[in-house]
Amino acid sequence: MQSPETTPPLSLTDVERQAWTLLVDGSRNPKDAFYTGTLGTLSPEGPSLRTVVLREADPRQRATVCYSDVRAAKVAELLANPAVSWQFWDDGRKVQLRLTGRATVHTGDTLADGHWQATSPSNRRSYLAGPAPGTAQPFPTSGLPDGLDTREPTEAESAAGRPHFAVIVTQVERLEWLWLARGGHRRAAFRYAGTQLAEATWLVP
Repeated sequence: MQSPETTPPLSLTDVERQAWTLLVDGSRNPKDAFYTGTLGTLSPEGPSLRTVVLREADPRQRATVCYSDVRAAKVAELLANPAVSWQFWDDGRKVQLRLTGRATVHTGDTLADGHWQATSPSNRRSYLAGPAPGTAQPFPTSGLPDGLDTREPTEAESAAGRPHFAVIVTQVERLEWLWLARGGHRRAAFRYAGTQLAEATWLVP
């Protein structure tokens, strides 16, 4: 993509296509700015934010995917209230994306099985922690079994993390695109009804 300072104004169709392309590219490239995003949920105390890896983006289904330990607070929060928001920022492109929608948590189904099989033993290591994420400890610790701090688990060892693995799928209901430029910012919003685009409009930044 060209520098935002030299890119001509885009149509709403182009903007939406570009936004989803950025998400897809980000989910596939660990060096991309959109490889990680901020995921927001609602906790009993109020909004709760954390940085997560974007594992997949599906423009046709208007969906995003991330992973979690099923014992993490965000899973309980989503089961209580599936409203979710995402924010992504690319400082090079000066593009921000904000997504809101409803999340579903997958644990013991075929979708979760498929994603688990696609992960490597090294990526499964975080799910091998004994204490649940957020458990108070008297000393700094990863919570991993002895020895796994310094080496990757074997395929057989990594299997113990499967019960802790969850896939979070967000059905995007609204997407906002913001582009910052010295010559004047641009902002657009898109609303979806299921997988169909229901509304697209320019907004004042």
